[in-house]
Amino acid sequence: RMVVNTASVHSAGTTCTNKVACGCAKTAATVTWNKYLQSSVWRIRDKLEGACMRRLVCVVSLLAVLCASTPAVAQTAIPASETAFIQKIQSAVALLYSQDENGNMRMRCTATIYERIPKGYRFVSAAHCVGSDRREKEWSADADEVPFFITFDESATKRFWPAEAVFVGYQSRGEDFAVFEVATTETWPIIPLGNEQQEVVPAPYWNVASPLGLGKQVFSGSITSLDLDRPVKQNDINWQHSLVLQQAGVNGGSSGSALVSRSQQAIIGFLVGSIGESTIVAIPVSRFKLALKAWGDKKYPWFHPKVVLQ
Repeated sequence: RMVVNTASVHSAGTTCTNKVACGCAKTAATVTWNKYLQSSVWRIRDKLEGACMRRLVCVVSLLAVLCASTPAVAQTAIPASETAFIQKIQSAVALLYSQDENGNMRMRCTATIYERIPKGYRFVSAAHCVGSDRREKEWSADADEVPFFITFDESATKRFWPAEAVFVGYQSRGEDFAVFEVATTETWPIIPLGNEQQEVVPAPYWNVASPLGLGKQVFSGSITSLDLDRPVKQNDINWQHSLVLQQAGVNGGSSGSALVSRSQQAIIGFLVGSIGESTIVAIPVSRFKLALKAWGDKKYPWFHPKVVLQ
């Protein structure tokens, strides 16, 4: 587990191709403010510890009285229109799997449909779900060696659709996203791309993901900062100028899942990992759009798929 005062950096994907990124190694992020943060937390704790212990009995007694005399607060009901939209998000979210040489299927991350194309649909997930950057060549992760599949995780018979990784971002540039194409004649819902800059902090959003591969689950959270103005960089992790979130339930398998704005009803970011135990990080959708345009214009030099001879 990672704690705030070690400023550990953790990627939320289930595949440990990069031991630091996936949290397989307990390596602290080399950020300059870490020592100050750590010492500040300890100093505050030391100053308050004695006073808190002396007042512990009084506080517990007071809380007991308040709990006994305060009626329970009912949860705010979700409007019917928003409930329908949540169901649409669930239908547009799939689990990303890979298959090994023995035919075994392994859940990697979460993916979301964002575009209809002539042969089917495009899904977006995280680049670290594919693998690690080939930094010696300044190339993004190699997606040609592993077959990928998506499934909507149906409760009865689960179907797996072949998913081709057509674009993988260079994570060292902070472009931790990958695009998968799925050929189908079926009709599936689409969650469009929005604009995170239209959000006002704290900006509420919905997130549908499959932490630990335990099936699609619905989470709500809020963006607490639209710009992580700190050099959070380690190996091929680059989260500077990303979105900072507060959300419960994030774990391995959540990576690549979309943040869907409750006001725009559109994707505003993609969850990629956490700093410590409570601070979640997401790549803003505006960065995804810029990379998509560069890729479409054939001006993205970091992605090098193999050329298949016809």
